[in-house]
Amino acid sequence: MQLLIAAGSAGLREWLGRCAGHAGAQVARLTSDPGTLPAVMAASGSELILTTGPDTAGFWRAAQAGRLPAVVLSDQMPPVEALASPLGWLRRDADAATLRAALTAVAHGLHVLQGAGLPRAAVPGSAGRRLSPREREVLERVAAGLSTKRIARQLAVSPNTIKFHLQETFAKLGAATRSEAVVAAIRRGELTL
Repeated sequence: MQLLIAAGSAGLREWLGRCAGHAGAQVARLTSDPGTLPAVMAASGSELILTTGPDTAGFWRAAQAGRLPAVVLSDQMPPVEALASPLGWLRRDADAATLRAALTAVAHGLHVLQGAGLPRAAVPGSAGRRLSPREREVLERVAAGLSTKRIARQLAVSPNTIKFHLQETFAKLGAATRSEAVVAAIRRGELTL
């Protein structure tokens, strides 16, 4: 598997190269500029982007805009909009086997989330109550980017009913925003995209 290593600093690019090597992947090219991702990827024959660092958001946004598959190594939670294109989001301490599996999955158009942001035991609400089928149904539509009004129309209920379901969902998942709720539900295995 040929990778494009994308990070702002030479040290991070070198570290990503070592991670890729341990995972059995080959580095085709390196870049430090998110704006060059599509051109560099096409010219290098890379299959995937591997990125990390403080400029991660710029790289995955550029990958998303170009519909390029990417794997991110980060200890931050992925924003929900990061789930719109094939993406792997792994903790920085992911082992070689996990990275290899994520690279393979993302190369085949799948999403991979490995406890990004928090260790599994510390996920808010992880010991809480399960979502009801209706709460899961509402959250699936939230993950698809639908507004409260559109969800209400689709489910033939009032917007206030949707707001109530979202409040209950947030409480069960320990989430404060829609993005956090989607990510928490995915981590708990109650939602798949």
